Formats: sequence, structure tokens, C-alpha cells
Amino acid sequence: MKKIILLFIVSIFCCSSIYAQEETIDTPEILMEDADLEPEPVPAPPSPPPAPKVEQIEEEVDDKKFDFEIDVESIRDNHRFGLALTPTISWLRIKSNEIEAKRGRFSVGYGLVIERYFAKNGHFGISSGLMCTPVGGRYQAPDPTNEITLRIRYWEIPFMFKYRTNQLGYFTYTAQLGITGGLATSTRYDQPSNSIEDAKARKLTQPLNFTWGGGVGIEYALGEKLAAFGGLFYHSTWFNAVTDDDGKKITPANIGIRGGIFF
Repeated sequence: MKKIILLFIVSIFCCSSIYAQEETIDTPEILMEDADLEPEPVPAPPSPPPAPKVEQIEEEVDDKKFDFEIDVESIRDNHRFGLALTPTISWLRIKSNEIEAKRGRFSVGYGLVIERYFAKNGHFGISSGLMCTPVGGRYQAPDPTNEITLRIRYWEIPFMFKYRTNQLGYFTYTAQLGITGGLATSTRYDQPSNSIEDAKARKLTQPLNFTWGGGVGIEYALGEKLAAFGGLFYHSTWFNAVTDDDGKKITPANIGIRGGIFF
């Protein structure tokens, strides 16, 4: 019986030793299988975009220049520019019981004309620009021997609503009406009774003034953009041109011929 028990214990011990050896052998195989696994590939960073070539930059610049030229053409379709001369006769309108107007004055003005029509070849538009307009005249003070000649030169910006007809042959007829703002840049006066000649009158006159007026005209086509124009106009000043506080009101007015060329 003792031999049987001893044999049973020895057999159990041998089996446990064999089982322990199998576990120690399996574990490195599993580790080796895990070690043989390849790592996942890391994605490469995206490459930067290629730098633009010199030829491409020059083409873009040329395209911008081309677009600018188109814009200039579209502006010229609805705009016109011109130069004008304006021979005028001006006089002084006086509201006073003590002085009276005597005679007018002839002068020649000039300037730049800019017109914009609301549509290409349209009938209605706006006429503006920058004009130099001399005005003035002679008036008599209470003393019959005391005559004063006043001369004022305005730089004006007109704002006129203009209408033009369809072109009939080479001719187009126009009419305009609006207001003009003026800045007096030169004021002179003569007073022979006091031996005053060509004296400055800046302190005696208002620096700013506004006029209303209008005119009619005609244009003669010389080419696609080129045209000669001429017409009659009348302007009258709204506000007092002098600064005297003795109750008199002197407002210049003028009538004249405007002629020039559009291009």
C-alpha cells in the first residue's frame, strides 16, 4: 500500500512538472509572435504647393491691366470732357434808392466741361466742370460824380441738368438748367472821383455766391467722340455780392455765348 501511494505521488509530481514546462515554452512563442508584428506605417506630411512661376505672375498682371482698360472704356461711354470759351456781357442788378446801375462789362471766361449721361447715347444727363467767370459792372453813388466800377472773378462749379435730342445728321440740339456755386478769387474796383484805380475790393465783396441759370445749344459731330458745340446762356446771382450794411443789394448777372469742343 505504501508503494502504491508513493507511486501516485511521484506520478502527480511528474505531471505538474511537465505542465509547468509547457507554459514556459508557450509564453515566449506568444511574445515572439507579437514581436514579429510590423508597425503601422506613418502617413507622410503633404507637400507644399509649388511656387507660381514668373510667367504666371506676368499673365495675372496683364489680365488686371486689361480689366482696367475695360473700365476706362465703360466710363468714356457715358462721360464726355470738353474745353470751353465764354464771351459774356455782365451787369449789376441793384436794389437801393440811393444808387443805380449804369452800364455793364464785357469779359471772356474759360473752363473745363464734364458731362455724364444716365445711359449710353441717352437723352438726359448732368453737366458740370470748372469754369472761370468774370462779372461786374458800373454803378453810381448818390453823388452823380461818384461812379464805381466793380470787377469780380469767380471760379465756378456748375451742376446742370441737361437734355439732348437724337443726332439729326451731324447736329444735336441741347438745353440745360441748374445752379452754380462760385468762389471769388479776385475782386477789384475803380473810383475815379477818389483817384482809386484797380484797387482790391476783397473786404467789400462776399467770397462765396450761387447763381441759377440755363441755356440752349447745338453740337456738330466731328467724329465718334469729337464734337464742336456752341450756345447761349443766362446766369443770375442769388445773394448780395457786397458786404455793405447800408441796405443796398448788388447782384451780378450775365448773358453770353459758350463755345468749345468735346473730345
